[in-house]
Amino acid sequence: MFPSAAFDFKPEFVSKSAWHKHMPFAYHLVCELNPKILVELGVHRGDSYFTFCQSRKENKLSSVCYGVDLWEGDAHAGAYGKGIYQQVNSYNASNYASFSYLIKSSFDEASSQFDDKSIQLLHIDGLHTYEAVKSDFETWFPKVEDHGIVLLHDVRERKPGFGVWKLWEELKEKHPSFLFDYGSGLGVLQKGKPGQSIRVSDRLSLDSS
Repeated sequence: MFPSAAFDFKPEFVSKSAWHKHMPFAYHLVCELNPKILVELGVHRGDSYFTFCQSRKENKLSSVCYGVDLWEGDAHAGAYGKGIYQQVNSYNASNYASFSYLIKSSFDEASSQFDDKSIQLLHIDGLHTYEAVKSDFETWFPKVEDHGIVLLHDVRERKPGFGVWKLWEELKEKHPSFLFDYGSGLGVLQKGKPGQSIRVSDRLSLDSS
């Protein structure tokens, strides 16, 4: 499904998470979509965000990338000190400074910096309660262009307090969607009419789940 370059990517940052299983898809998705604007909500250590950035860099794309986070932690990720942000900011500055910008802000506050229908790829991976992720989606979805892609992580997590799965059950009936069942579940949604396949390019399409 994915070209060898997607599997060859070896991130230099040290972190282990369920997101690592989705790196080949994330790398390939950015390569095929070549989004003008890419936004991630919930960067933490940068596992997913830097995968997007590395694809943009290696494939010589024109994307501008934005990572939004307060870097303070939450009820699910736990609290973490200033060291995490400093590490992420340093890695970003050393590798992707020409096209990647970190926004140290709440998601709601950062949303005002983006015009409606200006984002081609949005990744939502913040606080995972149903109320929080629903609010994030409703705030940012108007910022996504028609046929743009939204990624939602932890769709399969049913631990206490996690509600992304519940929102996903609602959203997949309204838009073309696809679910990667592994790595805690990655939901892929395209802004459009339900029942259609997700089509990113001639080389990448996903049948609706």
